[in-house]
Amino acid sequence: MEQERQQEQEILKKLTMQWIEGWKTSPSQPFTIDRVSYLYKQDESLSSYDFGGTIGGVLGWQQFAETYTQFMELAESWRLTLTNEIRVELRNNFAWTTASLYGKGGMKDGQKVEFPGRVTLIWEKTEDSWLIVHEHGSSPVRNY
Repeated sequence: MEQERQQEQEILKKLTMQWIEGWKTSPSQPFTIDRVSYLYKQDESLSSYDFGGTIGGVLGWQQFAETYTQFMELAESWRLTLTNEIRVELRNNFAWTTASLYGKGGMKDGQKVEFPGRVTLIWEKTEDSWLIVHEHGSSPVRNY
């Protein structure tokens, strides 16, 4: 039982790293939602409260794909870097991963962007796959 739990935790850490790597863009490799789409539950149950979303959040796969594709198109280049260990909690067929990140890039209007961030991804296991059902990204207002 413990070995199975550790295996699931390792799978979720790898999937979270794929999520981090997928949210990047550059002139030579423009962002496409297909880079990360396989990580998400692509139905109306998906929700997101994130850096680029509206105050009411983003609801459903269709709105998610449209919103974040438009958001990523604003950037000339963008990359997330993991700044600590990915943490994993498992509860039956649900899990959540959390991580601290550093985002750095430049916008197409020439503005440079850098900030620390945090992400929580809630995963649901469906058959043999873990899929994101909720995503929440934020940035601390200030360090204490």
